Amino acid sequence: MISGYYAARFFTKKSLSSYFTFVAIASMMVLWFVVHNYWDLNIWIAGMPLKSFTKYVVAAVIMAMTVPGLALLPTKLRFLVELGLTGHALLICYIENRLFNYATMYYFGFEDDVMYPSYMVLFTTFLGLALVRRLSVDQRVGPKAAWILTCLYSSKLSMLFITSRSVLWVSAVLLLAVTPPLLLYRYTTTSCSN
Repeated sequence: MISGYYAARFFTKKSLSSYFTFVAIASMMVLWFVVHNYWDLNIWIAGMPLKSFTKYVVAAVIMAMTVPGLALLPTKLRFLVELGLTGHALLICYIENRLFNYATMYYFGFEDDVMYPSYMVLFTTFLGLALVRRLSVDQRVGPKAAWILTCLYSSKLSMLFITSRSVLWVSAVLLLAVTPPLLLYRYTTTSCSN
């Protein structure tokens, strides 16, 4: 209830302190839920104990709640939004890579190979690319951050075609290495048109 009160206060009064109070209280609720329900389970998921895996999930949730508040800061602090979005994209890539490529779940001798379907990789990739495009058009992120985010989200598609646990990171580095001319071309054409 308290978290909802601060969220409503943010929407009515546009107070950043209310938003970050909402994020802090909501983060504590997420932490309590995870610790209370999943912390002591002896389950291996995505090639690691559930306790370790939930730490990454909780970090991704907290970052996802924090970034919209950072977007409301003055434009000279836009780098915080870009850092938050890049960190969140890296966490999403890491989590999906673990879920997709370390597909076995172990629970008291029971193994199941269905963990994370291919359509979820497609869905999160295209959703991430659409959000990056929208943020770039609205000038919420700069061209360099949009380029990095586009490369990270696009590299997830490689998991669908090549079976390897490191293909996502290799393709991300490859995209970051070969696409700077496109970024430079887009930047120079925008500067010339202005």
